[in-house]
Parts: sequence; C-alpha cells; structure tokens
Amino acid sequence: MAIDESAILGIDIGSISLAVVLLDAQGSVLHQQYLGHNGHIQPILADAMDKLPVRQVGAFGVVAEKGREFFTTGIEVNEQVALIEGVRCDYPKVRTILSIGGENFGLILFDDQGRYKKYISNSACAAGTGSFLDQQALRLGLSGSEELSRIAAQYQGEPPKIATRCAVFAKTDLIHIQQQGYGLDAIAAGLSFGVAQNICDTLMHGTDLQTPMVAVGGVSRNRTVIQCIEKAAKVPIQVPDHCETMGALGAALIAQRQQAPEALPPLRIDELINTQPVKRSYFY
Repeated sequence: MAIDESAILGIDIGSISLAVVLLDAQGSVLHQQYLGHNGHIQPILADAMDKLPVRQVGAFGVVAEKGREFFTTGIEVNEQVALIEGVRCDYPKVRTILSIGGENFGLILFDDQGRYKKYISNSACAAGTGSFLDQQALRLGLSGSEELSRIAAQYQGEPPKIATRCAVFAKTDLIHIQQQGYGLDAIAAGLSFGVAQNICDTLMHGTDLQTPMVAVGGVSRNRTVIQCIEKAAKVPIQVPDHCETMGALGAALIAQRQQAPEALPPLRIDELINTQPVKRSYFY
C-alpha cells in the first residue's frame, strides 16, 4: 500500500525481542511488528525494516538503551519515558504502569495529578521475567512463554509451588513436581503463579498502587500471571491489545513531536540501519 513520506517510525529493541511501530502524520498506527531475536538482532531488524510498507519516513525514534548501537540516526528516547508516552496515548489517566519484559520488570508510579513520582525495578537477576519463562518453557518441551501461558490458563486447581526466584532451584522443583505426577497445565500454572508472586514481593510490598493500573511487556500476555498479581495486589490491571509494542509507540510519538516532518528531508529506511558490526568492550 502507498503511504506518504510523513510516516513516523518507532523501534524498541529489548533483550529478547524487538518492537516496530509505524504511525501516520495524525498519530494513528499504520503498521506494527513484535519479533523475537534470540540475540541475532541485526538480521531480524533488517527483515523487519524490509517489511515496512514505506521506504522513507518523516521522523524516527528509538528506545535508547540498546537501539542506539544499531542505527545511523534517530531521536533517542529513554525506556521509561517511551513507555509512559505509549501508555498515555491509550490510557491518559494511568496512575501505575507495570512493565514485565525479557530481562527486567518494574513499576512506574504517578501521583494523584498524573505526574511522574518514581520507578521501582527488580535486581540484576532475571527470575520472574520473560527470559526466565522462556527458559522454563523450553525445559518442558514447549515453544516458549506464549505457549506456556496458554497451557497455564487451562488449569483450574491450586497450582504447585515452584521456586521462581532462582532458575537453578526452579529446575529442581520442576523435576520433583513431575515425579509427583502433576500434569503440564499444573506445572505451567505453578510457574506463572510463582512469577507473579515474585513480582509482587519485589515491587509491591508497601507500595501504594493507584488505579488505573496498566501492564505492558511480553509477559503481560500471560493472563495467569496478571490474574495472580491482581489477586495479590488487590487492584484491577488493564492490558492493552498491543502491550508488547508500547515502547516503540512512545518512541514514535516523541519523535513526531520533536522532529516536524515538513522541516527536514525524509529519512530513507535503507540508510537507517548501521551495517557495521557492533563492537563492545568489557571492563572489570
């Protein structure tokens, strides 16, 4: 389909996936993608850019944490700022944002007037995140956390307890629970329940949770996790239809606001990606 060059592109590259959102000049979503990259970011990114229905854009925003390494230009946006902008597009009165991504989870809190108050996150440990659920799903012979989520939703009983605070302990518990005769749905529900409990213990103990509360990130698709958090935190949680792409949406909206398309020449898609190998240096 033909789209004019005033379209706005936003990209969010996470630890296990990348999100792409394309907006028209009025801010409506024209195209979006959410793809796992398994660490092979550059070929997946190139494929995603090839699938865009445009060959040039009026502005480009990228979530800065990982995205700046892979592009030659673009407006860099902080991860939390991008999430806030994206969520407020659909939920202007949001007071709490729960973000559950591939390697971290956190709470963005606002005051009664909707002003930013603070951000609370987990430690460097990835227990309770999307990568943790993917790892456990593979141990169970599943394709990933998405399939694990679907199976967990089928279980109606009391789920078995699994030590989701540590991947090593979780492996031991999985073996023990399988030996006890629990089915796959019960184990999937136990993992989801444990992840939800870990999130609540880490982020919500003693925290005043205001509503509306919105959950974003890939793990938000796991309805069992969200229901367990709702029950433990005693607050309703809303999950956007496109919860995985909120960061990319926010980056696009900010780029649209900061870089007027009519003021600059359009950006060619095939010139945005940095084709040079990404070099990193590690220091102790």
